[in-house]
Amino acid sequence: MKRNQLLVLVLMLSIGTAFNLQAQNPMPNTDIYIVPLKVVGDKYTLGKPENITKREGYDNQPAFMPDGSALLYTAIKGIKNAEVYRYDFKTKLSKQLTNTPEDEFSPTPTPDGKYFSVVRVEKDSTQRLWKFPLPGGAPELVFKDVKRIGYHCWADNTILGLWILGDSMKVGDARMGMALFVDTGIGRCIQAIPNDRALSYVKKLSKDHWEIMRFGLGAGKKSDIIKCLPESEDYVWTSDGILLMGSQGKLYKFNPRKDKDWVMIADFKGTELENFYRIAISKQNDKIALVSFKGKKP
Repeated sequence: MKRNQLLVLVLMLSIGTAFNLQAQNPMPNTDIYIVPLKVVGDKYTLGKPENITKREGYDNQPAFMPDGSALLYTAIKGIKNAEVYRYDFKTKLSKQLTNTPEDEFSPTPTPDGKYFSVVRVEKDSTQRLWKFPLPGGAPELVFKDVKRIGYHCWADNTILGLWILGDSMKVGDARMGMALFVDTGIGRCIQAIPNDRALSYVKKLSKDHWEIMRFGLGAGKKSDIIKCLPESEDYVWTSDGILLMGSQGKLYKFNPRKDKDWVMIADFKGTELENFYRIAISKQNDKIALVSFKGKKP
C-alpha cells in the first residue's frame, strides 16, 4: 500500500472511531434515582431516593420535562440500540419513545415544549442533532452540517450550546443551521444559566484544575464562576440560579450571589447513591435525578 493511501486509511479509521464515541465505548452499569427536594431559603432538605430503573444495564442522561410531570432518559436494553424513554411520575411507568436503527443519546426537551432533541449516531457513524415531536412522528434534523456533536443544551428555542467530540464548545443557531467556535478543552456539561443570557461550561485548565465558566451570548465574554469539585464535571442550575454539584458521594450547592465556596447539603456515603455523577433538576426545584454507577466511574 502506498504511503498516501495508508495515511488516508488511518485518518478515516480515526474519524470513524471519534464519531462513534458514545455508541461504541463499553457502556457503564448505571441507574437513575429520583430524590425529592425542598428548598427554604438556604436550607436544602432531601427526601428518600427512589431507583426508577432498577436493572442491570445502561439507564442514563436524565432530563426533566418542563412541567415536571416526567423524565426523559436514554436506555440500552440487551443488545439493542440506545433508545429514549419517558418515565411518568404519576403512573411510575416508563414508555419507550424512539425505536430506530440508529442510537439516540442525550434526550433534551426543547424550550417550547413541542419536541425533544437527541444526539443521533447515524448509519455512517456521523453524530448530528435531531429533534422528535413529543406527540410522536418523524424526526427533524436540527443542524445539517454541524457534526461530531456529543452533548447539547438549549439556551432558547433557537440557540444551543454544543459539545463537539475532541472537547471543544460551539454555540449554534438552529435558524441559520450553523455554529461558531467558543472554547476548547471543555467538559461535557453545558447548561443555560437561569435569568441570564448566558451558558455555563467546564473549562479543564489542567488535570487538577477545572473551572465552571460563564459565556455571555450577547458580547461573548467569558468569565470564571467557581472551581469544580474534585474529579467532577457534572452540575446543574436550580431555577433560582444556584449551582448543584456532586463529589465523592456528597452533594454540594453554590450560590454565586453570596457563597464563597461550595457548601455540602447531602451525604450519600454508605447508601446506594454513594457513587453518583450525573445530575438533573426539575424546573420546580422539587426533584433531582442522580445517576449512580457500579465499578469504575464512567
